[in-house]
Amino acid sequence: MTLDEYIALNDVPYRSWMLADGDADILLDEAVDRLLQATTMRPMKDAPKDRYILLLCQGSEDAVRGWWKCKGIERPYWTNDTEAKWGEAMTRQSQPIGWWELPAIPGDPTP
Repeated sequence: MTLDEYIALNDVPYRSWMLADGDADILLDEAVDRLLQATTMRPMKDAPKDRYILLLCQGSEDAVRGWWKCKGIERPYWTNDTEAKWGEAMTRQSQPIGWWELPAIPGDPTP
């Protein structure tokens, strides 16, 4: 059962601050899944370079939050939230093949 189904069945007054530590990730995953199903992937040539977007990278089935990394580096590239885990070299090798708009999150700084 999804979080939305549970809330609907139990008439729970959902508020984001009511989530337990791991639940926020589940909620985000479900929201991303709904977004990807409802919209069409766009070509990278049209991707904005001034904000966070959802990226589908080569060799991956999952969309990740990404951005154009250009500040203070010689060769700009598309990066994403997994770069800390996989490193710059791997991120550069698995550049995105498409993107989706990501709704702005209040208080989230631009990349």
